[in-house]
Amino acid sequence: MKKTIFVACLMWVGQVMCAANAAEVEIISAQLDGTKKNILVNVSYYTGCGEHEFSLETKGCFRIKEQLECHAVVIHKSENMCEMDGSQTLSFPLSRYGYHKTELSGAKLTIFGTWDHRKQALSSVSMYLPTYR
Repeated sequence: MKKTIFVACLMWVGQVMCAANAAEVEIISAQLDGTKKNILVNVSYYTGCGEHEFSLETKGCFRIKEQLECHAVVIHKSENMCEMDGSQTLSFPLSRYGYHKTELSGAKLTIFGTWDHRKQALSSVSMYLPTYR
């Protein structure tokens, strides 16, 4: 069986970041869970009949005008490529990625997926981190 390898790239503040061997993933939505301790990310993906591994890579925070913004990328790895649609809700703890810190209170978080070939656009959604007082 022929194995297809994707490379997911993101242009961020003048840098291009890539994740080798990444499979396509579309970010559908993102929100905080009821405890406001986890980010729930709804994803859709195409390819991969075998095991799927998802991770979140933080890409830093910066200030645009008065708004603090943070970027992250969902990385999807699948070893057994085939044609199959799937969807899943992923949970990422804020504390693991440093998003629970007071200095990031209320920051806008944009979560990117890969290039969506069907929509011809980079998949992403934005949400706001909890406000800590």
